[in-house]
Amino acid sequence: MSKYGLHCVVVVLHGVQLNAATSQQDRMTSGDVRARLDELTEENRSLKRSLTDAQTTLALQRSEVATIKAQWEEKCYELNKYHFTHSVVF
Repeated sequence: MSKYGLHCVVVVLHGVQLNAATSQQDRMTSGDVRARLDELTEENRSLKRSLTDAQTTLALQRSEVATIKAQWEEKCYELNKYHFTHSVVF
């Protein structure tokens, strides 16, 4: 085998070693990616729960504001009615 042929064999074998090492690293990386995906999935679920809670709280507060507004308007009407009926006409 020539010097060039031997060099080609060494390069090919080195490439095989690199591919094997890369595959092992990819598997480790895949595990890391899977773990990160699981973390992000749980975080997403948690954020969705928080959003739902916030939306529920907001809906309750809007309802309370609507009730208070209606009470305010009723009191204003009663006050105007009182002033109208108790005003002195000259």
